[in-house]
Amino acid sequence: MRNKVCPNCHTNLYDFLKTGMLGCPTCYQAFKEEVNEMLLKVQGKTIHVGKEIKRGVDEELLAEYERLLKEKERAGLNSRFSEMVLINSELEILKEELERRGLR
Repeated sequence: MRNKVCPNCHTNLYDFLKTGMLGCPTCYQAFKEEVNEMLLKVQGKTIHVGKEIKRGVDEELLAEYERLLKEKERAGLNSRFSEMVLINSELEILKEELERRGLR
């Protein structure tokens, strides 16, 4: 369905697919299926999750968050905007988990 539109910022699906950029946080929900498809293609999975809770998981989550921030910056410097969108999706998920744990 190419005429999907974000109810918040009015970014449409065509523009997202063309540029790889979302207009606001609400876009992640509006285009959830398409973002997940992109993540699956590029990363082989749609979210970052550990298999089991183990000692040091907080440190691992923080390290992964920092790694993704650096990866996003490199992608931006190299004009890999579609990759930035995917990284942003992962960062949002990690940020929520870090906030839930009181680490952010």
